[in-house]
Amino acid sequence: MIEKKIEVCIGTDRSRHVRARLSLMLVDGGNVIHEHFHSIAIGPEDNLAALRSINEAHISAPGGGVPGAPWPAIPDDEWEKVVKVCAIIHAPQARR
Repeated sequence: MIEKKIEVCIGTDRSRHVRARLSLMLVDGGNVIHEHFHSIAIGPEDNLAALRSINEAHISAPGGGVPGAPWPAIPDDEWEKVVKVCAIIHAPQARR
């Protein structure tokens, strides 16, 4: 049975933006048979809940330009990784 799965990979850039890359995967019996990526750039002043909502709407829209759409919502445990990294990278003492 083929299922759609989303995992998040996180990085940063020189401007202290967090880059959350969504791995949108079609998985069959534990094997990834197709993978597409969707990237989100997150600045220090960005509203994380709003960004999540906007990107979930984009990946779930059939015909919206994302291969394999509609995709499910970003799993809470995967998004929590983004929230935790943003809290560290965007903390005032980290921006010095």
